[in-house]
Amino acid sequence: MLQRLLLTVVTCILMLPPPVLAADDGQTMTDVQMLRFDEQESGTEVYPVRMLISDAAIRIDYGRDEDDFVLMNRKSRSLFSVNHEEQTILVVEYRSPGKKLPKPPKITVTEDVDDAAPLIMGRKPVSHQYFADGESCLQVVAVPGLLEPAVDAMREYAGVLAARQKNTLDSVPDFMRTACFFARYIHAPMQHLDNGLPIQEWDATGYRRSLVDFDAATRVPQALFNLPTGYERFSLD
Repeated sequence: MLQRLLLTVVTCILMLPPPVLAADDGQTMTDVQMLRFDEQESGTEVYPVRMLISDAAIRIDYGRDEDDFVLMNRKSRSLFSVNHEEQTILVVEYRSPGKKLPKPPKITVTEDVDDAAPLIMGRKPVSHQYFADGESCLQVVAVPGLLEPAVDAMREYAGVLAARQKNTLDSVPDFMRTACFFARYIHAPMQHLDNGLPIQEWDATGYRRSLVDFDAATRVPQALFNLPTGYERFSLD
C-alpha cells in the first residue's frame, strides 16, 4: 500500500512538464517556492491546495490567482483570511499563548524505510506513524532534505495555528479533547515536519493530503500577496 501511494506521488511529480515562469508584463514579481497538494477531509471530495511561500509571507489558496486565500505575514505572524464574494478579511493577530495547558499525552513515533520505494529528487522517502497515549494520530511519508525553506515556512504556519488554538482552548468541546487533538494541535503541532517535507499524510478520520507538484524556485506577481483594498476587516476576538 505504501509503495503504491509513493509511486503515484512520484509519477505525478516527475511526469509534469517543466514549470512556466509567470510572464513579466510590467507587474512587480516576487520569488517563491510553490507546492501543490490534493487534499481530502471526511465527507468531502478531493480538492486542490496551493501554497506559495516567499521570504515575507505564505499564501494558501485553491490553486488559482482569483481564489479566496489565507495569507500569513511571516514577520508579524498575523493571519488574514480573504473572502472575495463577501468582500471580507478575517484578521487573526498573533498572541503568545498565555493559558496553562493540560498535561501532554505520551507521544511516540515509529519509523519505517521501504527500500523498494522510488527516490524523489534523489532522496528516499521515510514513513512515520505518530501516536499519543497509544492512539494512532497521523501517518506521514516525508522526504528528508527536500525543499527545506518550504518546510521551515510550514513549521511557522503550524506554530501560529497552534498558538491560536492554545488561546481558544476553552471553546473546544469535550468530545474533541482527545490525546491526538492535544498532540497534533497543542503540544507537538510541528512534529510531523521534523523529518522532512510530507508528500503523503493521512489519519483515521478520513483526512488525506498528497503532494502532486512543487517548484523550488519560480516567480509570481507580488499582487498575489497583497490584501484587497476596500474589504471589510473583522476579528473573532
